[in-house]
Amino acid sequence: LTILLSLIFLTIILQAFYTNFYKGYTRFFNNENNSSLTYIFTTYIIENSSSIASQKIELITQLKESETLCKNFMLSKMVTNEGAVYSTFKQGYKESTVYGVNHEVTAESIGLLMLYAVKEGNKPLFDMEVAFLKEKLLSPLGICYWKLKEDFSPFIYNGYFSSASIDDLRILDALIEGYNLWKDMDYISLIYIMMDGVFNYEVDEATNILVDYYVWKSSKIDIGKKAEILTLAYARLPTLLKMAKFESRWIKVFNETLKVVLEGSNFQQSLFYQEYDVKNKKYKGVYFNTIEELMIALNLVEIGK
Repeated sequence: LTILLSLIFLTIILQAFYTNFYKGYTRFFNNENNSSLTYIFTTYIIENSSSIASQKIELITQLKESETLCKNFMLSKMVTNEGAVYSTFKQGYKESTVYGVNHEVTAESIGLLMLYAVKEGNKPLFDMEVAFLKEKLLSPLGICYWKLKEDFSPFIYNGYFSSASIDDLRILDALIEGYNLWKDMDYISLIYIMMDGVFNYEVDEATNILVDYYVWKSSKIDIGKKAEILTLAYARLPTLLKMAKFESRWIKVFNETLKVVLEGSNFQQSLFYQEYDVKNKKYKGVYFNTIEELMIALNLVEIGK
């Protein structure tokens, strides 16, 4: 994930040199008489100049070669025939409760590969990951286990399963984009199953604010607890907008979560607070985390903020 975000950061820098930036706009309506929502994503218009054209072509060529090398390694060494994505190539790492290690499989990795398959227009790869999602990763609650063990059974900590809303939204984003590209109705059923799961278990019912996760007992799915915090970097606002095009209930979730993010700016000590305590209505965490700050900024840029 760190490598991926570093590449995203590099892309942002390159766009600063080669791109004229035109912001879109977003309008939100959410009241008893009007539940409509309209939005235009930010667009980019690239204008080449003769002085940089050759360097840009060379850079693009190098990036494409790097992508090919990375893809060949991933598909030959890190992805199984079933669609599992190993956490690390090297094995022997000590078990972790917060990261995927060795040949464990995380929902994060599955979602990232699904998004890549969409970008590449690779339906066989996408369908392989969708099959793995349905067979192994998706829980009976309609949300994903955040991690699977090496035998593909769900990771359990202190007797509890756990989800991660950022991973569920990433997978939902991939499913929506996959449907938009290929119009495969199998994706639609999964989209609605997961939207129900996220709404029921990863949205605070009192405030309609997204929260970080849900934990539940392995033996009894009705014994569980929602997180009481939202990590601001985990709020995938563009995905919530896409979900609102399927179901109007996501309009309010988007609006309330966006409000939390926008009011979470903290320019005196960093750019944003790290998290919001939904229950006590206060922000926490003031240390500067480059990756999380970039994730927040990217989410806001993609909705025209």
